[in-house]
Amino acid sequence: DNINTTSTAPSFPTDMALFCLRCHDGSPPVATRSASVNIPYSVAFSSVDPAISPLFPGWNKAAANMAFTSSGHYTASTANGKALCQNCHDPHASGFATLIAWTKPTGVTWTGAAPADQYRVNNDVTVAWEENLCYRCHGSGASATGKAAGAANVFTPAGLTYKHPMAINAPSAGIARHADLEGPAQLGSTNRHSECADCHNPHAAKAGIHVTGSSTAGEVLRGAVGIKPTWSTTQWTSYTGVAPQTILPGSGDDYEAYVCIKCHSKYSGQPYSVTTGSGTYTSTDLAVEFNPANDSGHNVFGSATNWPKEVVGSFKSAPSNYMTWPTNATFQTGWSKTSKVTCSSCHTYSAGNARGPHGSTVRMLIDSAYPGLYQNAQLGDTDVICVKCHANLRNANRTHSEGEHSGSDARCIACHIKVPHGWKRPRLIGYTTDPEPYRSLNLTGMSLQDYNNNWSLSDCGQTGCSEHNGNPSGTKWP
Repeated sequence: DNINTTSTAPSFPTDMALFCLRCHDGSPPVATRSASVNIPYSVAFSSVDPAISPLFPGWNKAAANMAFTSSGHYTASTANGKALCQNCHDPHASGFATLIAWTKPTGVTWTGAAPADQYRVNNDVTVAWEENLCYRCHGSGASATGKAAGAANVFTPAGLTYKHPMAINAPSAGIARHADLEGPAQLGSTNRHSECADCHNPHAAKAGIHVTGSSTAGEVLRGAVGIKPTWSTTQWTSYTGVAPQTILPGSGDDYEAYVCIKCHSKYSGQPYSVTTGSGTYTSTDLAVEFNPANDSGHNVFGSATNWPKEVVGSFKSAPSNYMTWPTNATFQTGWSKTSKVTCSSCHTYSAGNARGPHGSTVRMLIDSAYPGLYQNAQLGDTDVICVKCHANLRNANRTHSEGEHSGSDARCIACHIKVPHGWKRPRLIGYTTDPEPYRSLNLTGMSLQDYNNNWSLSDCGQTGCSEHNGNPSGTKWP
């Protein structure tokens, strides 16, 4: 260790976490012997190749802006669940990676059923393996899981029908799904996983979710490692390069989507087929869908050019005002046409427990406060995710205010794409000729017009409406 063992050595720290940080501070001690100092051994940490393990958060737990002593686990009052190094690790040995072990913290107030008094549980999967360790404090308060006062309940949303796969570990094989030294190859279809440490850095995280109307991450993601993509100026293409990006809220380059995209893009091998109990689905590449060069979409990467863009991409020959945002479009309180969003703005749980995409009662982890399936949404619906931000959609423009667009088969996906992240055509307009999973149900084409003022029946090609023919007049939006 780095304790000076001479008679003038400093007193042993009463806070074990501070003792650990004497080595885990980025400057481990070097063997030194003199008349007044006796440090018998140098402390060294194994080197990690960033090319192989680009997502490794590092051995330094005192790094600037993500020090453990500033984290929520360290700064919480004892009664609200203070968690120190010795509560999650056994410094001598463990049957689990990274010396994981569970020791019940002292003096903590528990809500519901308190977990049993336990000390250095380092070989019981149900207590200290991966997410089960986190559930000691972030549980539901039931007898199987504790809940420290002030700690968010992650256990309940993680057990819902639709969830990130946090409980698919395979300890019997001696293999953890998540590893600190993993790279993109370990995130793909053969090892698909989302353990707590894939999205959170427990040594740096603090309480606090993202700010409404922004793309930046909340404090709960502080210290997490994502990937930062770069794109060409060509729309509807995946990234041209990526680099590891540590999330430091307030840094100006701290988008929540950096964490999500490392698993939901070609970085992990997307797209590929996913089979669940309710069917087989094709995943999508978020790096394509959220490319800032796209002509429409939701702005999760903080692009300075907000959607909807007015004269962009392949549509520059159109009338200069054909893309003007309707003046009568309205938004819910806190939102506007220039608002940015995060992934967890739409994918979250809103029933009093931990927010974020841990789990939901609605497919695709859609905010549980909006149980209506967006695929079946129609103008005027009040329980679909779209109305979390958008208001008065029925009268937002001349097309929407057309009464027959609110009929029994006037679902939004009749004209708009089925995955409303982003698209290569303005206003998320989709055609029946587009590929799945994006293609619309009925729209065969729309002609280039100013749809705020000059819309007419002949400009819209439809297969599902008797008032439209199958082909629009004039030049179509490509």
